[in-house]
Amino acid sequence: EIIDSKASLSNDKSGIYSEYTVRILTILKEDSQKKWQTNELIKMDRAGGVVQYSSGQKVLYMNSWQELPEVNARYVLFLNNENAKNPNYKLLTAYRLENNRVTALDNHPDFRELNGKSEKEFISLVVDKKQ
Repeated sequence: EIIDSKASLSNDKSGIYSEYTVRILTILKEDSQKKWQTNELIKMDRAGGVVQYSSGQKVLYMNSWQELPEVNARYVLFLNNENAKNPNYKLLTAYRLENNRVTALDNHPDFRELNGKSEKEFISLVVDKKQ
C-alpha cells in the first residue's frame, strides 16, 4: 500500500524522481538480503514526479512508458536494491490491485497482457513463477 510520495531533484540535478513510503501488507517473495515483516514501512524510488514551482505551477515529469503509483492504492510491487549507495528500493514495475482485478502500472505490452486477471489468479502466477 502506497502511504506517501514526494518528488525530488536527483543529486546530479539531471532528473526528477519520487520517493514513496510503502506499507507491506503481504510478502509474496522473500528478499535474499533482508527479512521483511508485514506492516513494515519501506522506501522506494521511481523516476518522475510532480514538481511545484515557486509560482505555484505544477509540472509532471516522467518516462513515457512508466506510470507513477498513486498514494492510498494497493499494488504488487517488483523491486530491486542493487545500488548499495541508495538505502531505498527501486521500483521496476507494479500491478495495481483494485476491485479484485489487476492493472499494469506501466505501458508496455508485456505487462499489459495480465490486465483484468483476478487478484487471486495474478498472485498465484507471481508466487509460482521461478526466480
